[in-house]
Amino acid sequence: PTTDNSSLAPTSYTHLSVQVRYDDLDLRTRDGARELKERVRDAARDVCEDLRDRYPIAMVDSPPCYHKAVEGGMARADNAISDARRYDY
Repeated sequence: PTTDNSSLAPTSYTHLSVQVRYDDLDLRTRDGARELKERVRDAARDVCEDLRDRYPIAMVDSPPCYHKAVEGGMARADNAISDARRYDY
């Protein structure tokens, strides 16, 4: 007998997102911006590990999760940093 693993894999790409807090950071500073970017990288790693744990078979052929997650998160982080610096008070 063979095991049917099809029920373990999602039928389409699965997305998982998390919020990355930065209300405690001053994004106008280099240190604040650097910390936000580090948090984005940490969150991307955690999300991808979670997806890999949930769908180990599906993750084998999926696009590079970490790189896509960091890319999306960094775009949002860059916008937040830009907004904070634009409205410097």
